[in-house]
This record gives sequence, structure tokens and C-alpha cells, in this order.
Amino acid sequence: MPAGKSSPTGEPFLVRTIWQLDHPVDELRVVLRDPLAITQWWAPVFLHAETVDEGDSERAGYAMRCFTKGFLPHSFQFVARIANVDQDRLVIETEGDFDGVGTIALASTGPGTEAEVTWSVSVTQPYLRPFLKVFKPVFVWNHRWAMRQGQKGLARLMQDRTVGEREFRPAAPTFPHNLKWFRTPQRWRI
Repeated sequence: MPAGKSSPTGEPFLVRTIWQLDHPVDELRVVLRDPLAITQWWAPVFLHAETVDEGDSERAGYAMRCFTKGFLPHSFQFVARIANVDQDRLVIETEGDFDGVGTIALASTGPGTEAEVTWSVSVTQPYLRPFLKVFKPVFVWNHRWAMRQGQKGLARLMQDRTVGEREFRPAAPTFPHNLKWFRTPQRWRI
């Protein structure tokens, strides 16, 4: 997390999620190494993304500008950069409306995979900051909702690949971003 950044409560939000997926680590690795695919399998949350920096051949240094939302109608913009990548672990640093660090760690569970997703972020979006102390439980609930959408979308994509579906159909975001005009930022702030 960038030095000196924290929420009004004095601490960043720290949220850990475990995804149980029915597909082997090798298959999930392929999907996670394609960062822009996140707008397909995690479409209710990642509304739009574009590459800012290609990074190296292993994706370290890769950066993309993201336009996201949760269940609630507000949206966020940030740059996500892959800070470190190894066989089964990605470390992602964010800067913008969220400043912090996320880690995705994959572990084989026999035929399936457990993905541990941990985020430690501070919300820096100016119009939300005054409400963080009072509404922290709502924001954590909103984050957990978003994480469930990621697990569902990734599981659906992997299932469609297994059965040979021709075209993956992503889930729609919640209102108002289910309307086409709201799915891309009208102006990038970052």
C-alpha cells in the first residue's frame, strides 16, 4: 500500500475471500494470466478495462486502468499493476479510488483449486471518504458481494470451457450500470 494512505478509521480495509473452484490450477492459471479477460468473467464488477503497460513476458509490471462497481450504484476507477507473479500467486497493487495491495494465491485441492483472494486497500474516492467510518460494514458487504460475482463468473467460464461452449455470456452488472451508457467511464480520472 502506498505509504501514508489509510481510511478515516485509521486502517485500510482488509478482506479475505476463499474461492472453491472445480477446475485444476493449470486451467485457472491460463485465465488469470489474461488480465483483460476479467471484464468477461467478472463482468458485473469489472465494467471496463484497458491496458496501460504490457509488462514483461511473465506479466510482471502489467498495468490496466479499471472501471468497476459493486452491488451499490457507485463506481470506482483505479490502475491495477501486477507487482509480482510466480507459478501460483499474483500480487496486484492498485492506485486511484482504491490504493492498496491484492493477492491471489492458488492451491490444488485434488481435482479442484482453492483461490485465496486477499485485499488490503484504502478507499480514496473523495465523495465516499466522509462516510467510510459510519458505513464500513456496508462497504465490506459490497466488496464481499463483488467477490462472490468473481467466483461465480470464473466458475461459469471454466465450466463453459470444459463443455465446449462457443460463446461465454457474461452476467450483467446491477443498476444503473446494466444500461450500456454507464458501462464505460465518461471521463477517466486516473
